[in-house]
Amino acid sequence: TAPTGPVPSPALLLRELGGWDGALCRRELPCVLPRLLISFWCQLGCEC
Repeated sequence: TAPTGPVPSPALLLRELGGWDGALCRRELPCVLPRLLISFWCQLGCEC
């Protein structure tokens, strides 16, 4: 499902990911990666 509400900034998501340790990244990345890709897609001006 697509996220609801405003799409977060890709830079904000990358900054958040940068603070994660390996275990947190492995656990949370499957949930965050789609949001990150959608935010980049929207930033390019594509329909999201």
